[in-house]
Amino acid sequence: MADTSGIVRWIELLKQQGKTEEEIQNALMDLKNMSSLNVYTTLAITFTEDELKQIESITDDQGAEKKVEEMFLAKTGMSIADLVKSVQDGVAGHAVQQLQKKS
Repeated sequence: MADTSGIVRWIELLKQQGKTEEEIQNALMDLKNMSSLNVYTTLAITFTEDELKQIESITDDQGAEKKVEEMFLAKTGMSIADLVKSVQDGVAGHAVQQLQKKS
């Protein structure tokens, strides 16, 4: 079964437009940076101030990450990995639309 995610489609379009491997890598880094910002924003608005303080009080990074994952899953029913994939597919899907408009 072919992967039809937004990211794969976006990369295919970039290749069709003759983008170099370096240009595609740079585009993927931009995608990662934009996605990270969107994920952090989503997490920040999902948790209350008290919940954020609970997370910040955990001194162990792995423990804090685990707590964030547990709390986010409990509040949204979605794992952070699913959130990241959703955000990346959304950003890439938007990029695909923009590239198709230019074609």
